[in-house]
Amino acid sequence: PLFPGKSNRTQMSADDGATSLTDTYTYPSHNNRLQTIAYGSGGTRTYTYDGAGHVTAVAEATRNTTYAYNAAGRLVGLTIDGTPESEYRYNALGQQVIRKLNASGQIIHAVHDLDGNRLAEYDYDPTTQTTTLLREYIWLDGEAVGVVENDQLYFVRTDHIGRPTIATDAAGIVVWTVAYRPFGEVDVSTGTPISLRFPGQWFQVESGLHQNWMRDYDPTLGRYLQADPLGLVDGASVYGYALQNPGRYTDPRGEYCVTLNGTTTCRVKEKYEFSFPKPSGWPNNGGFAPGNNWYHLYDKSVIDRANLYDVECLMRGLIAMPDPAPSNGANAGGTSNYANPGGWGEAFGLNPVTGYVVNDPVSGYSGIVNVTEQGHALSHGIVVRLATPHGILTYGEGNGFLQRPGSRTGQVINNVWPQMNINIMNQCSCGNQL
Repeated sequence: PLFPGKSNRTQMSADDGATSLTDTYTYPSHNNRLQTIAYGSGGTRTYTYDGAGHVTAVAEATRNTTYAYNAAGRLVGLTIDGTPESEYRYNALGQQVIRKLNASGQIIHAVHDLDGNRLAEYDYDPTTQTTTLLREYIWLDGEAVGVVENDQLYFVRTDHIGRPTIATDAAGIVVWTVAYRPFGEVDVSTGTPISLRFPGQWFQVESGLHQNWMRDYDPTLGRYLQADPLGLVDGASVYGYALQNPGRYTDPRGEYCVTLNGTTTCRVKEKYEFSFPKPSGWPNNGGFAPGNNWYHLYDKSVIDRANLYDVECLMRGLIAMPDPAPSNGANAGGTSNYANPGGWGEAFGLNPVTGYVVNDPVSGYSGIVNVTEQGHALSHGIVVRLATPHGILTYGEGNGFLQRPGSRTGQVINNVWPQMNINIMNQCSCGNQL
């Protein structure tokens, strides 16, 4: 495919040795909305959009598809040639939890963990009001490693970007293989299919789309139906996938940090939101996405649901001890610190970190965020620590090489936080106040 100028695909050619065909893609001069595809084999496909920039209709000679959305821009209905095919519903985190297939009468419920990983799918029978387990998924460090279906465990192998390519049974016999085209469309598949696709994506046979948490992705185009909800953080094309480089990058949620007017706002795990001044040298998307190979997200929270803690006391502890090194504390305007235990970083002027006091408008929690500045060995990265009645939530995210997935050094670095949280919590339990 060709992607000149605005990162929009303009041509795609195929040559089987006997015949060469070229499809041509056209766009209006004033935006990046795909208008038509003229196929080299004959025929056209035309796209229609609503005011928010979502694809609402796709017209072809043999098929007409329409899409319906809710106020949040989530796909809620699919109609083909005037016949309603499916309906979709979402939870408060934006995860698709109900999928109603009208042709078969199936109502499929999905269950997710707190990281957004799909754990299981159930078929609900409204007549008997009973559910049947269809399949379960097993995850390791955010990557699917197993599927359980009909009481059989299948092991999943992935490629370098986390896309499944092979499944084997308990005896090691290959039961499914797949080869993909560059933007995720299945080229060849053998055996019983698995619906996992690019990280964070789920193939839905009724639409041919990949459900990608916040948006819906068309692998035949390498584009989403909906514009990026965070706007132009990834350049002019708000419909493209992973900088048009899916062999290197991924975009598990279809959105990420955004900078506007000098302020960077991030949402961690789709639940906790906080803002801080954009550090010098940081890109507008926080440097975390879409899918740098060193990208990591870790959870080092310490939560004790059997006890209640004084949240104001926890906040005082977080402000006084925002990072592992001897610290200058944190405040709303940002305090300069150094993230190296023992203070050697300050002595040599290395590894600067700024500590901000933040408030999360989503959960109502307050806390601190440590932001690695330009030149820090772990940049770009953040660690947010939020005070709650049951302990301290702690999430780290970044693209630092030392903390890349699978790095033992990264594990050592990340594991400093639980004990720091415990130390503060011990001073904020019954009778102990900072």
